[in-house]
Amino acid sequence: MTGVAMTRRAPRRKANKPVADIDRVLRTLADPTRMRLFRSLRASERCVRDLVETEDLSQPLVSHHLRVLQEAGLVQSRRWEGFVLYAIDPDGLDAAYSAISELFDLNHLAAVAAPGGNTDCCR
Repeated sequence: MTGVAMTRRAPRRKANKPVADIDRVLRTLADPTRMRLFRSLRASERCVRDLVETEDLSQPLVSHHLRVLQEAGLVQSRRWEGFVLYAIDPDGLDAAYSAISELFDLNHLAAVAAPGGNTDCCR
């Protein structure tokens, strides 16, 4: 390319602590099937075959929902003896918990957001 200077962006660094996309986490867990699988994984690391049998769901459905949970940062996977095992991602769960805690923390509530706090509204 002539006449055009090519610059290269510096690679993005991952933060030490992941930040949860709270909207994505809440949408993900709003689905009853994903919530069921998430709760099941809170009890034990599991493979798809085990979840298919115990949760009485089809394999494609379980795989789909696990992928959505993984993309939301709530679940991680690892290979072991020809199987893929799924478990709760502690870092993702911690990030989601922090984000949800901040969302519901009354200390982060603006004074005008409290009941009776905005006397200028509707005048």
